Amino acid sequence: MLVGALAEISIPAGDVVDQRYGGQESFRIVMEKVRSLPLTGYMQTGLALEGHDSSGVIIFEAGRPIFAIYSFRPSGNETVEIIYRGERAMEFVCGDSLYANSIIELHKVKDIKELERALRGRDSSRDFAHALDNFVQTRVIDGREAPKQAASHRSPSGEADSLSAAILDFHLRNAKDKASPRRTMEINVELTEGDSYLVEETNRDYSHGIFAYLVDQGMNGLGITRSNPKVLRSRMEKATPTIMWLTDHETKSSERVTPSLEKIMVVIEEYLANNERGVVLIDDLQYLISSNNFDGAVRFIRSLVDKISERKSIFLLSVDPNSLTAQERSIIEREMNVVQSR
Repeated sequence: MLVGALAEISIPAGDVVDQRYGGQESFRIVMEKVRSLPLTGYMQTGLALEGHDSSGVIIFEAGRPIFAIYSFRPSGNETVEIIYRGERAMEFVCGDSLYANSIIELHKVKDIKELERALRGRDSSRDFAHALDNFVQTRVIDGREAPKQAASHRSPSGEADSLSAAILDFHLRNAKDKASPRRTMEINVELTEGDSYLVEETNRDYSHGIFAYLVDQGMNGLGITRSNPKVLRSRMEKATPTIMWLTDHETKSSERVTPSLEKIMVVIEEYLANNERGVVLIDDLQYLISSNNFDGAVRFIRSLVDKISERKSIFLLSVDPNSLTAQERSIIEREMNVVQSR
């Protein structure tokens, strides 16, 4: 079962053409089926291990891998979710599939356009086929044929366990860092009231740090965040800004707004009308694009930039630059001042 951000992308189920428990042999069979069909659709994995949950997809077009997305949620921490895209995500999806208690599914769709939302932000020039072939060769074929009694070699199951343990350790170290409630961060950027800033970062730390700094310095704040509001709120030393959860997830909290651009604009307009001097943060441009479309997101940004320019306010928009194509990134950067995380 897909969890977190992957579930919210609403990846179409299509036709399930294979479903099995994981393991090296299962992974090998699934890869052979992908090529023999050839599959246009995706391989999906799900794994629950020691209370941690992860899921991922590798998207194929005519048997060729073209993108991957992966989500990891650590045990006992509902506020942290780590999302990977691209080649690293593909490595983790494959790694999970080698666990014997993981679930592997193949889903076939009629047209790759059905997966358009999941493909947002991919770099079409990247060759994922080479990386996947290398994984299959080194982790499945070579491992399966390794001498069973050779002291210098692990057994195939030992190779799989070693890889999976390394991946889990990587996630936990990453999650621990992201879950730290407060970290010392140098905010070395000059911001001007009436201006809008595109914060380019691979996570939300820098934009959250700037937002927290400004509201702790006395500005009113409206934070619209993809993470649970508790994550952003924990960054504040003394201030109590308005923080809203940007999600389709049903929650009892009133501090929630869906990724509808119209609804978000209404929230921001009401806030600006009632606050002469404030800072507005939206910390996930890619989520807005995947939930709407790129052209709509650009129109939304342009409108908001114009509104901010007429006030003593600041607009912060966080984006992982790797999630945009070069052309998309250039279009957005022309609309806003660019700030890059240190």
